[in-house]
Amino acid sequence: MQPEDCRDSSQESPMTLKQKRDLLKKTPAVPEMSLDDACVHPEDIKAGGGPGASPSGKSVYLNVPEEAGVGDALDQLEGDNNDDLGDEEDSDNKPEDENDEAEFKIQIVPRQRKQRKIAVSAIQREYLDISFNTLDKLPDQPADSDHKALSALEKPRESASAPTLEAAIPETSSRSSISTQYRQVKRGSLGALTMSQLMKRQLEHQSSAPHNISTWETGATKTSLLSAPSTVSMFVPAPEEFTDEQPSTMTDRCRDCGAVLEEYDEETLGLAVVVLSMFIHLSPDLAAPLLLDIMQSVGRLASTVNFSGQAESMLIPGNAAGVAKQFLRCVFHQLAPNGILPQLFQSNIKDGSFLRTLASSLIDFNELSSVAALNQLLEGLNNKKSLPAGSTMLHCLDNIATFMEALPMDSPSNLWTTICNQFQTFLTKLPSVLPLKCPLDSSLRIIICLLKIPATSATRSLLEPFSKLLSFVIQYGVFSLSYLVELCGLCYRAFNKERDKFYMSRIVVLELLQALKFKSPLPDINLLLLVQFVCADAGTRLAESTILQKHMISSLPGCTTAAMECMRQYISELLDFIADMHTLTKLKSHMKACCQPLHEDTFGGNLKVGLAQVAAMEISKGNHRDNKAVIRYLPWLYHPPSTMQQGPKEFIECVSHIRQLSWLLLGSLTHCALHQGSTSCMPIPLDAGSHIADHLIVILIGFPEQSKTSVLHMCSLFHAFMFAQLWTIYCEQAAAAPTLQNQNQNEFSSSAILTGLEFWSRVTPSILQLMAHNKVMVEMVCLHVISLMEALQECNSTIFVKLIPMWLPMIQSNLKHLSAGLQLRLQAIQNRVNHQCLQGLQGCGQPGALPSALRKWLQCTQFKMAQVEIQSSEAASQFYPM
Repeated sequence: MQPEDCRDSSQESPMTLKQKRDLLKKTPAVPEMSLDDACVHPEDIKAGGGPGASPSGKSVYLNVPEEAGVGDALDQLEGDNNDDLGDEEDSDNKPEDENDEAEFKIQIVPRQRKQRKIAVSAIQREYLDISFNTLDKLPDQPADSDHKALSALEKPRESASAPTLEAAIPETSSRSSISTQYRQVKRGSLGALTMSQLMKRQLEHQSSAPHNISTWETGATKTSLLSAPSTVSMFVPAPEEFTDEQPSTMTDRCRDCGAVLEEYDEETLGLAVVVLSMFIHLSPDLAAPLLLDIMQSVGRLASTVNFSGQAESMLIPGNAAGVAKQFLRCVFHQLAPNGILPQLFQSNIKDGSFLRTLASSLIDFNELSSVAALNQLLEGLNNKKSLPAGSTMLHCLDNIATFMEALPMDSPSNLWTTICNQFQTFLTKLPSVLPLKCPLDSSLRIIICLLKIPATSATRSLLEPFSKLLSFVIQYGVFSLSYLVELCGLCYRAFNKERDKFYMSRIVVLELLQALKFKSPLPDINLLLLVQFVCADAGTRLAESTILQKHMISSLPGCTTAAMECMRQYISELLDFIADMHTLTKLKSHMKACCQPLHEDTFGGNLKVGLAQVAAMEISKGNHRDNKAVIRYLPWLYHPPSTMQQGPKEFIECVSHIRQLSWLLLGSLTHCALHQGSTSCMPIPLDAGSHIADHLIVILIGFPEQSKTSVLHMCSLFHAFMFAQLWTIYCEQAAAAPTLQNQNQNEFSSSAILTGLEFWSRVTPSILQLMAHNKVMVEMVCLHVISLMEALQECNSTIFVKLIPMWLPMIQSNLKHLSAGLQLRLQAIQNRVNHQCLQGLQGCGQPGALPSALRKWLQCTQFKMAQVEIQSSEAASQFYPM
């Protein structure tokens, strides 16, 4: 049929729009031909020939005038539908284009709304077979071009094998010519495809697409969602480039200069989402490799908020975000029977907000609510023969936790009982497939979400699977202390019975005790985190170290975990662990496999000080007026050995008691240094100072004889002077700390300083008696006394200032027996004392040390005590098998 015939037929018998559609439906199959043959070439039109000369099939002539466009023809079609009389003269009355360009135009006039970024990528345009080619300017056409345009639209598609949509969108704003040229080149990059190329590409996609979504494999496989053939998106950033800031406009920008190339309104975005929805609905096999990218792109659009008071779950009719949310509902409702939920949650979702958006989209969807989606997910995982293992399970746990955190877990639902039963099966099988030494915070987050469900018998039945999973995480995983505290706090608050309230906290305490008995090798960081877990409930915290960073123990939830209630019956075991000289050596050898090599020298000291803080806080709270707690835990404190009972056995016992007291004082002073201004932690009453001095005197008097009998006795003098330092600082901290309401501050401070001075008045004669033995003892005692003075001077001690007139003559009388190094250290102490007195510093003579100086000295003291215990234990094991 020639164009003239088409024009004549249209004039003689105008058809209605329904008749034209019926005519198009009866059109026979088009013959195979190239797209290049179906395109309109301006040079062919100028030459008077065209595609009609090709012998392969009939030709299509598109004669577009300067004044008229396809929009005019569409208006004419609507006029034909309204009245059967075709008015071909209306299009001639249209105003002429100012640019005087003859183009084949399909123009969509956007509404005046806020522009937003489109969610259509190049690969989706490839599937829809849309190729954009910009036509050159067409020559002038005859005046009856409106009839030709109409006849071209009425004509059946008999001569086109794969018609190409060629559109040249005119410039609606004053944009630069460079932007226009770039858009034309960018659109024409896909080019026109021949039918053979199109079929070949479609076959490639079909061969890579799975036929059943439920048979998808995770990992780097050809049928994976992540390994689908994809092109770099032209509009939406790649999933790894997603950020939390929601875009305010949808624009396509140049990657080189950032110029705005395209802008898309709400209606365009909504139509694009509808196209994707139809694509997934009609061809799920072809859409399967692209589903993850499509859903993340649409989810990004669904999470946008136009109004400040708009809730995430609010659907606005006609809004692009509302259309995107409806898209997510329809897709998941359609593909849920095919196993899309287990496959999605096992994938590596790089957009962190997608699962929250999905949960908010499904939350009020009756056909598939977010709680029902969680139930279907667990059913799909539990129905498998075995759970996915390794990194796939880690991704799955993280996705489940993120999804559950967006659900209203505390709201009533009929599915909670079913979900609890599903989780009971899931969590029971979970430890067998989890990898070792990997972050497992997601498993704790899942337990936290489940504990928010209203307490029923179903939730109570989950406590046993929770405990087994928690034990696995503590022993073999990496976890955050904040999640552990929140988990145990929720368990304590959720249940009414005491057995259920303490269930999770008791598991944590038992894991700590098993590690202290060397029955389970916990990683060093995990062991210190468990100690900090107990300390947090006791009202204190551990000091920062190379093992325990500040961010690990800061910003903990302020909830009650009842950890001290569970630990109270095991305080005696903690004190035995602290008093044993060989525990650090055993710990070092037992935990070589799970400790960092750089931490093995400092780990033991940090652990003992942390346990000492727990014991000191518990004893201090239980003392009150009659000191019942300290008498119960340390019954020997007020009963030192008499002068008639000072044998080898009493000597060893006194050394062990002094070491135990040293660690307790270290724990108490660490708490005071970290909590300045809070209530003091005083596990040892000040009135026990005279009895402690008697223990120390037994060591000083028996050291010359007992030190020769055993290697363990050789370090007893070190422990005696180290305790003297700690007791002096302990008395000064007690004087500076706030007291109880019923005590006078000045009177208590004076009493504390007098206790320290009385202690030295009782101990100093024994030191002089020890120096009288021989020159070796003189040098040894002077070394410890000089170290003592340096430590007290560093801590700005008040008692040191009052005792220095007694100590200096005692050392200077034996100056000839001292080495040059000791003499230089003694001279430095004298110079500093003289300088402070001359300058009249405010710190001189005031009780209490600076917090920074005190913390530094405590860390050095802790390290020295731990190293001496390890060296003594290793030396003793060489002579006396342990």
